Amino acid sequence: MNQRISSLLQRLLSFFMLAAGIVFIVLGSITLSHHKTYLPATGTITSIDVEYGVGEDDADTYTVMVEYEVGGTTYYSELGEMKSGYHQGKQVDLLYNPENPEEIIPSGKTGPIIAVVFGGVVTLAGAFAIVRKIVTGR
Repeated sequence: MNQRISSLLQRLLSFFMLAAGIVFIVLGSITLSHHKTYLPATGTITSIDVEYGVGEDDADTYTVMVEYEVGGTTYYSELGEMKSGYHQGKQVDLLYNPENPEEIIPSGKTGPIIAVVFGGVVTLAGAFAIVRKIVTGR
């Protein structure tokens, strides 16, 4: 009975890894595609709000708000990440959606590239475990 449960858990973990890896690949790829279609702008951090101990692991969460100008119109949007060295008044590079200038993303590509690579590794590990299970029957 314990071997059946163990085998079932291994299968579930393999499928979970496969699905999670695919999600990372898709989300990272979508963000990278935005880097091709979004336009650059420079924003100024207007505020950094801190909520203490509200995350899943009681971690502090930070909301970074920026002000930037597109076509003579000033926008205020959430940047969506916190890096060390961010402070109120700091200028940051960002990209905005030309069809909806209130939609912005950070200009760096490191995060999306890491997501795609990590997703690829996790997907391969999950697929390998599934194929091994099919081939060996264990």
